[in-house]
Amino acid sequence: MCMHNRTHQSMLHFTRKERNGIMLICILIVFIAFLPDIYSWLYPQRMGSYSLQSVEIKKLQVSSTDSADVEKNPFRNDGVSAHMEEADLTDHNSSIFYFDPNTLSNEQWKKLGLRDKTILTIQKYISKGGRFRKPDDIRKIWGIPPALAEKLVPYVSIKEPEEKSSNTFQQTVVKEHNEVPRHRTASADINLADSSQFEQLPGIGPKLAARIVAFRSKLGGFHSIEQVAETFGLPDSVYRKIQPLLVNTQTEVHKININQAPPETLKAHPYIRYALANAIVQYRKQNGNFTRVEDIKKIMMVDENLYRKIAPYLAVN
Repeated sequence: MCMHNRTHQSMLHFTRKERNGIMLICILIVFIAFLPDIYSWLYPQRMGSYSLQSVEIKKLQVSSTDSADVEKNPFRNDGVSAHMEEADLTDHNSSIFYFDPNTLSNEQWKKLGLRDKTILTIQKYISKGGRFRKPDDIRKIWGIPPALAEKLVPYVSIKEPEEKSSNTFQQTVVKEHNEVPRHRTASADINLADSSQFEQLPGIGPKLAARIVAFRSKLGGFHSIEQVAETFGLPDSVYRKIQPLLVNTQTEVHKININQAPPETLKAHPYIRYALANAIVQYRKQNGNFTRVEDIKKIMMVDENLYRKIAPYLAVN
């Protein structure tokens, strides 16, 4: 009994070295727990500078984005920041006079109170075909504060180009003479037309035309016009437009002999694919050749709908 008590006490007793180790571990745990607070207390300026740097970076990003937008279009978007509205104003002693913003010179813009930066942006916009169409367009120019724009709008006098007013009738006649319909309404034979002929149909571009031809090739020919609608990527709305323009003068399609075709040939057909191809091959191995096309219904996965789709493409001899 005494030996048992001594052994039990020795298990609960720590040596001096062990006690020191436990104490050190506790101190390290407490130190690590308070380390973030200690660091922020010792280095407050470094963290602050990082925050300032983040703010400055954001300002630069906004500035670069605004500059790119101004070069494309001098008109200001909704919600533009206040610092952009206050930019490019020279002084309050600018003179006001009637003007056409589409023909105004740089010096005249300066007299109205704009800086070179804004003037250059406007001139670039006009040189690329841009045009002020109504007086209120002045309010949308980047860099003009609302107060100045309010003063300028009553003095805007936009004149119609002389060329437009004198040649309107002539331009209309030339346009009507040269205008060519994008698509012809000629019909297309679904089994004989090539890609270029399908492209003549409304809503059919080169990609859709190529897909129709590729789908027809994989099937072995269309046996009905409705099959064209199954082409990948062909919208139903487009199919409805072209359906009256489709004809089928050649109803013969390529048939697959289900008693002799290898699995690869069967799998390549869009209506058969992998699972049914393997089922056909297994049926042949276990029951011998199909005596008629209808026997394929004996395969469990072939329902009536699938049979009507694939039957025109199958043969037994």
